[in-house]
Amino acid sequence: MTIVLHNKAAQKVCESYLKRVSRMTQVLSKEGQQDILLEIESHIYESLQQHSLDNELDALLAILEKLGEPEEFLVEMVAERKMEEAARTANPLHLIHAFRLNISRGIAYVFMALLYLFTFCFTLLIPLKLIFPAQVGLFKEAGRFVSFGYLSKTEGTSEVLGGWFIPLVLGIVIILYFSIVVSLRLLTQRR
Repeated sequence: MTIVLHNKAAQKVCESYLKRVSRMTQVLSKEGQQDILLEIESHIYESLQQHSLDNELDALLAILEKLGEPEEFLVEMVAERKMEEAARTANPLHLIHAFRLNISRGIAYVFMALLYLFTFCFTLLIPLKLIFPAQVGLFKEAGRFVSFGYLSKTEGTSEVLGGWFIPLVLGIVIILYFSIVVSLRLLTQRR
């Protein structure tokens, strides 16, 4: 599909935008490149049909502004498509390229998974402290800290926090929870 516009300036702007889209999708197979290009062309074409054609250039600029810069909004789409391509072909080069494109996304999601894991583990310590008060806490032995959490053999150790263990863990859980919320907001704003 090629969009034909009556206004020459609008035509140049559209072609320039689509060239930028093509540059961003070069890492994909020809089929993947065509899919994304057709999707964006279709969106532009349909949006132009909904605008009054009094000023084609203004309408096009408004549509492209809503779409955003290809260098920003296509990054995640291309990375996702490359990962699908790599999974489908099992080509080692495609896999390496897909991992490279997804590394920043991957690091963010690994960080999120770790925050969730820590939140779950710390939350689990609260009922464990109520069920096994002598085995759960912050333990010290011979002047140094040896364990935080559950300790099955407590001979020779002393639990330091006592009744403050649950409020401390609850505070840690709240901090972890808000860290997750802030991280999710930052991730979604990036998109």
